[in-house]
Amino acid sequence: MSALSGGGVNGRRRANLRMDGARRPALECRPMNKHDPGGPEAKLHYGDNEFTILKQGLFVRCAVSGERIPLDELRYWNVDLQEAYRSAAEATRRWQELQEQKA
Repeated sequence: MSALSGGGVNGRRRANLRMDGARRPALECRPMNKHDPGGPEAKLHYGDNEFTILKQGLFVRCAVSGERIPLDELRYWNVDLQEAYRSAAEATRRWQELQEQKA
């Protein structure tokens, strides 16, 4: 086995040991799934055409459906109510509810 084929020195694989002989701590591996982001919920302030992150996180919750919305997919929100919406359908539904309350 050559060194280029993944073997290390003389074709032998290196053990997962530190110089003092102790094992290296295993890295935590979590699957990456953009449709179900793990981690903390973000806190945002919604402006007219942008939002400001007040508390770091990976997602916010839809005010209508309660679904998680990854921050890079957030497109719809209400500045007055400071609410986020998963899609145009949820934003429209909330707008219709507000119109019914006014009538």
